[in-house]
Amino acid sequence: MGLLGWLWRAGPSGFGSSSTAEQVTQGIDASQLTAIVTGATNGIGKETARVLALRGAKVIIPSRTLDSGLKVKQSLLEQNPSAELHVMEMDLSSLDSVDSFARSFNSSHKHLNILINNAGIMACPFQLSRDGIELQFATNHLALMKSLAALAKPILKSIPEYITAITCEADDTASSISFTVPCWSPSLTGLQVGSAARQS
Repeated sequence: MGLLGWLWRAGPSGFGSSSTAEQVTQGIDASQLTAIVTGATNGIGKETARVLALRGAKVIIPSRTLDSGLKVKQSLLEQNPSAELHVMEMDLSSLDSVDSFARSFNSSHKHLNILINNAGIMACPFQLSRDGIELQFATNHLALMKSLAALAKPILKSIPEYITAITCEADDTASSISFTVPCWSPSLTGLQVGSAARQS
């Protein structure tokens, strides 16, 4: 087996990195399930929403703007006219928006079976969120925790429940995080921030 064959080999589940979402979910009936997929307006999130809907799940697509969410919904409905898709507004850079989304969801849905936290941003220029927090940290971490806490009630009513956080291996490059180091600012280089973190 060559290197590529080794990389693409199937694991113990019978699936590997070359397996598609449709192959992995073949034979699954998700018609009684409600799912929220963040970051479903493109990429992995959109494909996840498409396949969950294909298997019969009711899929909630949170979107920063209703317009972009509705475009995705229309695109998915063209492929699967029977898909049950709902677009709701949520901007992960605003904790108030996350709260508002959760209140709206909780008032109209009794349970939540699947929560896939796929949305995230990376390598963006320094910018503060609406709450005055560094944007990448606010979006990728605080909004995730806030959504989990705000949606806890419908999740706990659903047995079994599934929560999936989509991550990357970039966190492996950081050996430790010091919360005593002041927040990053444009006047600090990455090298200075890293040195300060190691010395704390």
